Amino acid sequence: LNGCIDAVNGLIKEADGLILAVREGRLDERGDEGAFAGDWGKLVGGMNGLMAAVAEPVNEIMAALRKMAVNDLSKKMDKEYLGIWNDLKHDANEVHQRLTDIHRTVHKVSNGDLSGLEYFKKVGRRCENDELVPGFLRMHEAIQNLVDDANMLAGSAVEGKLDARADAARHEGEYRNVIDGINKTLDAVIGPLNVAAEYVDRISKGDIPPKITDTYHGDFNEIKNNLNTCIDSINSVIAGMNDLYEAQKAGDIDHYIPAENFAGAYRQMAAGVNEAVKVHVEGMLKVLNIVTSYAEGDFTPVLEKMSGKQAVANEKMDLLRNNLMRLRNEVANLMRAVSEGRLDERGDAAAFAGDWGKLVGGMNG
Repeated sequence: LNGCIDAVNGLIKEADGLILAVREGRLDERGDEGAFAGDWGKLVGGMNGLMAAVAEPVNEIMAALRKMAVNDLSKKMDKEYLGIWNDLKHDANEVHQRLTDIHRTVHKVSNGDLSGLEYFKKVGRRCENDELVPGFLRMHEAIQNLVDDANMLAGSAVEGKLDARADAARHEGEYRNVIDGINKTLDAVIGPLNVAAEYVDRISKGDIPPKITDTYHGDFNEIKNNLNTCIDSINSVIAGMNDLYEAQKAGDIDHYIPAENFAGAYRQMAAGVNEAVKVHVEGMLKVLNIVTSYAEGDFTPVLEKMSGKQAVANEKMDLLRNNLMRLRNEVANLMRAVSEGRLDERGDAAAFAGDWGKLVGGMNG
């Protein structure tokens, strides 16, 4: 009996020790199976087996949770268990799968892939207290709205609709700040562009506007300076052409636009105007030189051949020369006839037009 009492007390002590170990989470604790004989040892071995049966799934679950805690989702629980332990394994794997889905979603969103939006719309909530899925849904919708507005603004800009703006009120937090910032950026960009477009339009129509006096910064200030330089250059060319006109009208045929004061196309423009005026002035001087010779009685010079519509000068000068030479010949014939006593000789007045004919008629008279 005393031996039986000792054995039972020993079993109770082992059982209490194992119970305490379980309470303290020491699932690797085992009873001293060798301290008991016969079925008493088997009983302690059975308790050890029970501890092992509990410890194995718990340890595997703990190992899996420790990996998930540091975002290591490389492995889930694969070993088969019975009863509630298999249910626990299934639940742990479900958590693993949810975390894997979250990881995949975050990775896709970070790469600009919002294809998960429809999936989260279908899921909605997994339970009454689920805020994770609705949170991912709101995140997708917020980013998609941002993308939609950005694409709208880009498309409008490509189509030339520079007054298009996104509605910042349909966004929240930093997303609203982003859209508001884009709108302000467009205002800052398009304002100077509209001024530049207006000035270019006016210049293209010959309406030279006053210089821009608004304050701009950076590249916009460079655009302003370039437009102002363009306005100065055009006004200078116009002023030079007006001066040229007034000087030529006043008889100062040696006055030309100082083309060296301009650059690029404006210099070519000024030089072209000078050349055009010079061609006409030189043509006029050539005609005047010929007329001077004819006035002095020298009919030998002939106006060099001129091109284009200026060739009419050759025609008229030849006509003048021919008329003068024929008139000279008529006078010479009449003088010769008088000197030879042929007083019935007459000039051919009908062969001349206008006052030339009258002149010959006068000599006949």
